[in-house]
Amino acid sequence: MKKRLFFRILFSYCVVILLVALIAGYFSAKQIRLHETRQVEENFLNHARLAALLPLTDMARQVNRLSEVARARVTVINAAGSVLADSQGDAPHMEVHLNRPEVVEARIRGYGKAIRRSSTLRVDMLYVAVAVRDREAIQGYVRMARSLQEVENAVERMYGSLYRTIGFALLPALFLALVYTRKIFRPVQEIRDYTRAIRRGSFPGPFL
Repeated sequence: MKKRLFFRILFSYCVVILLVALIAGYFSAKQIRLHETRQVEENFLNHARLAALLPLTDMARQVNRLSEVARARVTVINAAGSVLADSQGDAPHMEVHLNRPEVVEARIRGYGKAIRRSSTLRVDMLYVAVAVRDREAIQGYVRMARSLQEVENAVERMYGSLYRTIGFALLPALFLALVYTRKIFRPVQEIRDYTRAIRRGSFPGPFL
């Protein structure tokens, strides 16, 4: 009975420690995912805005070079939505992109972004599009995209670091839990022994 109560208290401490670690890991993962996604978005916007300074024909010819520099899939789209060039796809056989969410947003506000599954590559992608203008008229769009797997890899690395930290911290935490459990358990046990003595008909003297 004594051991059962002792281990119940110790187990409660261990559960609290693990819950705190898991909750911290969950919110940290959300923040890292958001931070990494924003970093990719900003990087794409910078590269796309620089690329948008080129004429569409030059951009289409240099699509592979732009892809290497931006470390992204690059798509050059004309004002009607037809794909002129794509660093990873067969442009002549690609469907019209005029109604893609990131292109629609770019047509309205100059740039747009979206996250969805690529029908060509069949993976979740982050898309950022920038309108290419000649004065006020839109001549087309340059779109950059990258798999979100890189973002997930960053989250997985964070989880790996978190689990290692938990592993290193768990032993001293368990030791402290053991010490505090003994401190809590001792007066509880004294009360139990005192009450049992009274039930047996013996009076062990003042409790305090």
